[in-house]
Amino acid sequence: MNEIGEIVSQIYNKIMARHNAGISTVSIPEMTVNEEYYLDILYYLENPTFSEFAEAAEITKPAATQIIKRFISKGYVQKKPSETDKRVYHLEINDTIRQYFAESDRRLDEIYQDALSCLSEDEIGQLKAFLLRIDKHL
Repeated sequence: MNEIGEIVSQIYNKIMARHNAGISTVSIPEMTVNEEYYLDILYYLENPTFSEFAEAAEITKPAATQIIKRFISKGYVQKKPSETDKRVYHLEINDTIRQYFAESDRRLDEIYQDALSCLSEDEIGQLKAFLLRIDKHL
């Protein structure tokens, strides 16, 4: 791994250690890392359709269907018919999952704000520009 890759990895590990060390009022111990990844996508999409979820997760529709079936059986997600087209279903995460990700976001925001507090406004602007350029390239 090159020097920048090592620095990014170190920062990521420190952020996750601080994030995971935070006291959680919402716990879902049986959730796997993969499930957390896909539920996080559902959280950010806010009641997507199956197709919207599959596209955002960059998976096939059959794979999305299998994931959602598993989430429904665990009680994480419900299918709600569209009000405009009854052939279409929207995916709605339950309140516990929603609280879990809202708390996670809040903790991450605190960590990011603390991490950036050592930079000037100009440096934060430069960092943002660099990160956006990298994101666009990926």
